[in-house]
Amino acid sequence: MDIKMKRKEMKLTQIELAKLVGISQGTLSLYETGKRQPDIKTAMCIAKNLGVSIEEIF
Repeated sequence: MDIKMKRKEMKLTQIELAKLVGISQGTLSLYETGKRQPDIKTAMCIAKNLGVSIEEIF
């Protein structure tokens, strides 16, 4: 499972998830497309807000 798939499953927009995590929508988009990788703190926050482990989305 990836970030985008889980986010859509939870019916969250990129903007909504980005606000929860404290990053920009553009940055989240880069993570979802694999063009950038988040640092461990951000990855943990994304996973927490999606209700999954880091391993499930990265």
